[in-house]
Amino acid sequence: MKRNFKILVIGCLICLLGVVLGIKTQILDEDMAIFHMFGFEEEVEIDPIIIVLDSGHSRVDGGAVGIVNEEWITEETTENLRELLEADERFAVVLTHTYDTYVSITERRERAEAANADLFISIHCNANEQSADISGFEVYPQLPENPMWSESYYFANMIVDGFLEAGHTPRKESGIFYVHYEENSDGTSTKYTLTEAEEDLYDFTGETLGVLKSEQFPSILIEQGYVTCPNDVENWMSTEGCQKAAELYYNAICQYFEEKAAELEEIEAV
Repeated sequence: MKRNFKILVIGCLICLLGVVLGIKTQILDEDMAIFHMFGFEEEVEIDPIIIVLDSGHSRVDGGAVGIVNEEWITEETTENLRELLEADERFAVVLTHTYDTYVSITERRERAEAANADLFISIHCNANEQSADISGFEVYPQLPENPMWSESYYFANMIVDGFLEAGHTPRKESGIFYVHYEENSDGTSTKYTLTEAEEDLYDFTGETLGVLKSEQFPSILIEQGYVTCPNDVENWMSTEGCQKAAELYYNAICQYFEEKAAELEEIEAV
């Protein structure tokens, strides 16, 4: 008898619990309906935007040598940009390599692909041993035949606009350049660096810079200026100059993804 009574009590408690949970669920559903009715949205966890940064040269391979050395400038600028991006919760940063190691160009691209990059930026500097007067920035998007070209080209022009607004000058014409490696009959290859206007005149079919070959995400390569030009060094390759360049790149990244988000909202609203 006592056993049956206990079973009956337990059964009643289970039923009561079910009723309470049902009421709570109904109240929660009604609360959410009211929440949405007044235009509020539930908090949804959004995956961060993956930015892959490639310091063009490391302490191992050095890069261009001049008044200052390329490896220091690219490290300083990349590190400043990394700090700006990591302070912004929208972004997550992946570096292609540490500053004291050498990683092949192919491996850098593969690391970016493995990270599911949303944007890839390779930071470099130029040099000209013959003349300290040669100066200016260069920005390289992916080739027009790459499916990522339009996004790459669009972002590259944001960088160009940022440089121009900051008083920097392009090395030639618009500041946009393309690189092609064309095979010769003897098995070697010749590098052709073309301005935007020249790209429309020639029908090259060869390879381009290794870091710009991926078809999974927009990629650009930036030549920040000439390490052999005093004016470029003063404005864009000092401690302050590297910070200024990093802020310029950060602002362009923010603008690029804000515009993409606005475009997506317009599409979803239709």
